[in-house]
Amino acid sequence: MPLTRRKIDFLETLIELYDKNKVPVHYVDVANSMGISKWTAYDMLTELEELGYVQSEYYLDEDKSLGRSILVYTPKESAYDVVNKSSTHEWNTVKETLLNVIKKNDNTILVDDFIK
Repeated sequence: MPLTRRKIDFLETLIELYDKNKVPVHYVDVANSMGISKWTAYDMLTELEELGYVQSEYYLDEDKSLGRSILVYTPKESAYDVVNKSSTHEWNTVKETLLNVIKKNDNTILVDDFIK
């Protein structure tokens, strides 16, 4: 099942936060980064987990021996694959559009140089 652009945006945000800090990401951090409600982030990350793109776990801060644990998410390798594929697809679309604009202006020499 192909993912929607919105789901890919969530994966991109999760990966960015995860790669930046090298620790699992709380859904509130995803929400804050995307400017959305924490409940929307929670729902989407739960759905992405059901689809097999992320993994959740409960985390208790090492400084706290007592207290509430928090739900954090880690992207799986399949999430990285989707995001990388999406980025490549977007670049190919942009490249194709640019080539068409250049060709319409009959700059064939420029097109040949651009393709190489």
